[in-house]
Amino acid sequence: MFKTITLLKAIQLARAVYTSVSIEEDSSRENVKITKKDAQRVLGKYLADKSPDYSLTWENEADSIIASFFPSDDGKSGILHIGR
Repeated sequence: MFKTITLLKAIQLARAVYTSVSIEEDSSRENVKITKKDAQRVLGKYLADKSPDYSLTWENEADSIIASFFPSDDGKSGILHIGR
């Protein structure tokens, strides 16, 4: 199981990376799979940030969650979701 990891490590461990997209203001959000390379590009300045001990989430300067890692049952990989 993961105690605390950097955001870069979470990207590397992820089986898949998703972000939510919404086209219209009141429309539902759709999850879209993106590449690990794109995730690293978008989250560039946060890649060295470590998750807190109690949660596999990362926040920006405004305390908004920018990424969440959901480990798989085997504890060796998981799914990363970026964005709010």
